[in-house]
Amino acid sequence: MRKLAGLCLHDAELIGFDEAFQAAGSFWSALASFVLQDGGRVHTLAYALADRVERGRPPEDSPFSKERPHWLHDEIAVRPEGGFVHRILFSDGGVMTVPFVAVHLATAKLSPIQGAA
Repeated sequence: MRKLAGLCLHDAELIGFDEAFQAAGSFWSALASFVLQDGGRVHTLAYALADRVERGRPPEDSPFSKERPHWLHDEIAVRPEGGFVHRILFSDGGVMTVPFVAVHLATAKLSPIQGAA
């Protein structure tokens, strides 16, 4: 959690997002993941969800760019019912609210491919 709170993802490009649910009897699990590229690094954020991710979309007549969204601003708070919530504002005006109980962050450095033109 501290690693996530200390990570600056401002202007990182959103490459992908996925949310998955699996039920096993009376138990269920839910995961969400973001893949972001920030210069020469790729960040993967994997959340164990406490509830579904809420996706606030900008209105059709929004002045925000419709190009591939970039991460602008985020905040993390404690949920009254337990766990945490991560609110993220993207450059297209969309807001995602991620209620979670645990998060894993992985960062990989991109290297140029030898011999590529």
